[in-house]
Amino acid sequence: MKILFFPQISTRSYTDNKWFLLKSGHIQVIKNQIKAIERFSSDKNNLYIICVPPKPQLADRDQDYLYDMGNIRSKIYSYDFRFSKNVALNRFQFDMNDLIENKLDFENIDTFFNDSPELTRNFLFFFKHLNKTIKIISNVHYLDIYPENSSGTSQYFWRQIDGIDCSDKCTFFTQKMMDDFYTYAQDYISTKKIEELKQKSSVLDYMLFSQEEMNLYKNQPISKNVLENIDCQDFRKDDTKLITFISRCSDEKRTKWKEFIESVKILRQRREDFKVVITNPSDAPLSQLVKAIGSGNNFLWFPKDKLSRADYIRLLWNSDIVPILYDISNNISVGFAEAMYCQTRPVQFGADFNDMKVLDIALDNALDAILNRYQERRQEIIQNSCCELNSERFYKEYINV
Repeated sequence: MKILFFPQISTRSYTDNKWFLLKSGHIQVIKNQIKAIERFSSDKNNLYIICVPPKPQLADRDQDYLYDMGNIRSKIYSYDFRFSKNVALNRFQFDMNDLIENKLDFENIDTFFNDSPELTRNFLFFFKHLNKTIKIISNVHYLDIYPENSSGTSQYFWRQIDGIDCSDKCTFFTQKMMDDFYTYAQDYISTKKIEELKQKSSVLDYMLFSQEEMNLYKNQPISKNVLENIDCQDFRKDDTKLITFISRCSDEKRTKWKEFIESVKILRQRREDFKVVITNPSDAPLSQLVKAIGSGNNFLWFPKDKLSRADYIRLLWNSDIVPILYDISNNISVGFAEAMYCQTRPVQFGADFNDMKVLDIALDNALDAILNRYQERRQEIIQNSCCELNSERFYKEYINV
């Protein structure tokens, strides 16, 4: 069996014109899918192709994005797809001529996983051009009907409907996303068509963490290189709490990182028993963080260098609070799931507070609270959202059908 994957890559530096594959949740989803297929497939001759930008367009450390695939790595091939340099335009970009010129790379494709449903019709036509009939599975990761994802327009919505229409199967991250999608669709397509599309749609929770990986770093101290620039090597000894901000600092509209910094500054005026680490996973320019932090540099810290995966997980295990400041009822948040698994207390927009003006109060309450309100949710995440427990369900529902 030969399987093609097309990810929706959204992490890149416009300053350096480089893509960051290792920071793209969609790339990790694909790798977990491949591991699931290898684990449960009776066919041990499977081959996999992942469409990614050419190596010169990748950040140095991302050129070996398959570093963690073990023996499976020899069965995975990268196809240099000409992604647009503009992240948003990739949902429209489709280089048909390039694919046709390299059509031999797509011989004997059996199944196609497409993370950009807006492009499904294009790929369907491409395979018809090659006289091939394959199974197409489209994955809806984002809905533009949510204000945190777009300006509220439906510019992609029609294309998402069309993508589902010409797919064999379609997945949504959450039940709420699927319900909202088809509720919104009532203004655009008939009830009969909605029911038809629903028949091929399913919820598949793609949370990305591995219990095995997370447990490797449990009960380990925070790495020295994480704390080397802040005077808190022994902060755990005086009951100081650690608030870790894990969201991007390159997307203020969505992650509210500047508002977060201002809120903890206000909170600092009332209490001094906490410190803050801003992980900056999107590598926003450090000058932006320095300016935003200002006089708060005695308790607010961010890494001067990229955190390794191991350092990040150790940090989560040693954190007390992880704020998630966008509404994750509409979207997936891998960081939320990982933090919950590491037994931190989330401060979640929509669950703990509904107005950014009172974020400092929500954090204040969280510093004095325990995790018990989230224990039931944590068990749900462990059962449904880690790759080990989810992989068999994925294989049986989407491959072995």
